Amino acid sequence: MQQTHSTQVTLYTALTFAGAIPFVGAVILLMMGRFELPYLGTISMALASYGLAIVTFVAGSQWGLYKLSKQRPLPNFFILSNGITVTAISGFILLPTAYFLLVLVVLYLMLLWLEKDFYRVGVISLHYLTVRVLVTALVVCSLLLSVMMVM
Repeated sequence: MQQTHSTQVTLYTALTFAGAIPFVGAVILLMMGRFELPYLGTISMALASYGLAIVTFVAGSQWGLYKLSKQRPLPNFFILSNGITVTAISGFILLPTAYFLLVLVVLYLMLLWLEKDFYRVGVISLHYLTVRVLVTALVVCSLLLSVMMVM
């Protein structure tokens, strides 16, 4: 069964916003004074783990976009993408959780900056970029509020 363009747009929009739910949920729980979850441990560590998974997923998605596109926004994109992934993994391993959450803020903003270049050369649509801007803003605000709650 072939999907229509409208169905694809609705699907990636819904999935992208759904990916932000754990970030928002974590900050809500922290604001309610819940700092641990049964079987998961601290909310900040669960948030850091999820944030690591998502930042590497987005970097990998961009890798695929870059590899498949005929328009190349940045000549050194593969190095940037790998740098983001290695920085995320290293930060997760080496830094205290609150500091790692701040690193995630910077990495998500860097990924959004790269998306802007994908839009500039016509690899992604304005709608896709708009969705990414909104979700990145939601995620970054959630991470910053979470850091404020755990520091």
